[in-house]
Amino acid sequence: MLDIRLIATDLDGTLLGGEKEIPELNIRALQEAERRGIQVVLASGRSYSSVRLIARKIGLKGPIISANGGRVDEAEPGHMLLNLPLTGEKSRKVYELCKASGLYFEIYHNGIIYSDNYQGRPNWSQESFCEDRDGVLHWHLCDPERMEKEAVAQADKYVVFTLEEEAAQLAELREAVKKIEGLNVNSSWYTNIEILDQNAGKGKCLDFLAQRAGIAPDQVMAFGDNLNDKDMLEYAGWPVLMENGLEELRPLARIIAPRNTLGGVGRVLYQYVLGEETL
Repeated sequence: MLDIRLIATDLDGTLLGGEKEIPELNIRALQEAERRGIQVVLASGRSYSSVRLIARKIGLKGPIISANGGRVDEAEPGHMLLNLPLTGEKSRKVYELCKASGLYFEIYHNGIIYSDNYQGRPNWSQESFCEDRDGVLHWHLCDPERMEKEAVAQADKYVVFTLEEEAAQLAELREAVKKIEGLNVNSSWYTNIEILDQNAGKGKCLDFLAQRAGIAPDQVMAFGDNLNDKDMLEYAGWPVLMENGLEELRPLARIIAPRNTLGGVGRVLYQYVLGEETL
């Protein structure tokens, strides 16, 4: 068995299966890993409150990487460990490009999701709301004025979502954003782009957590499937790409896991880390 001390896994397309459920095999494997003293980290582009709900469902107590690596928190609320926001003129330029594109976009800031360009787009919420998610408030504000006033100065991340027929507009925006120096531009699906500071990302956050715990990169196993997982896979000594992952990421992988719908994360953990006899 491999000497793995830290396991980091993406959620959508990786840990979560079809219909966004968590395969029971994955739940058992992560619970067993944590029981053995291995640190388990959920790393997602989702908001902290959304990732924490999944951590609580599984019963995990490890740190959470959210906003695609814009921040790191303890599993319990109110204990942020690291924040790597996009600030200053760089953030202002990204905001102006997103605003002018006419495409729906969001800014994550201080636990709140701000959205703009939602008018006439039934696919996304056009009303502000606040939900109590397992003791953590999940805010979504459809308020362009508050977005500009409160979020642009310190954005954990920008994310632009599009309809398939808006592919050309998304490509144009991506090229415009890439001309701004000092950004981390990636995506979690072909219909979106995610924009962070160049010093942010899942890989940077994973490095922070490993160093904090005194764990070497070759004792880290990371699971992912898409471009927003690339730097995390590059950092980990044992990068694992899902069978359903992007073909261009295959050269990075030391292991190819079965598809997310087949509980690929759990299968790899039992085979390489926990031992098949614990299945």
